[in-house]
Amino acid sequence: MDDHSSIYDGDTRGALEKPLVISRHLFSEAVQLVTSCAHEVRDQIETMAEKARPDEFEMQLAVKVDGKVGAKIVELSSGAQIMVTLRWRKPVS
Repeated sequence: MDDHSSIYDGDTRGALEKPLVISRHLFSEAVQLVTSCAHEVRDQIETMAEKARPDEFEMQLAVKVDGKVGAKIVELSSGAQIMVTLRWRKPVS
């Protein structure tokens, strides 16, 4: 169900439920994208030499979620998007 452009075409019975079903799918897609980014950042930090690793690292992502393209990383702009802040801290020994 990747193309959501025809959400209200045809029969409108159950029209209130359709956006909920699609939004759950799109939110799940956005969470998977953020999780993938977090894993990539963690992997990159772990490959750094111990002395070069930061004590703390923060990254902000803007994830655009819509029915035509699903979830994707975007530049900051107006519109429907989810702002996510990921923060890593060096474990205290």
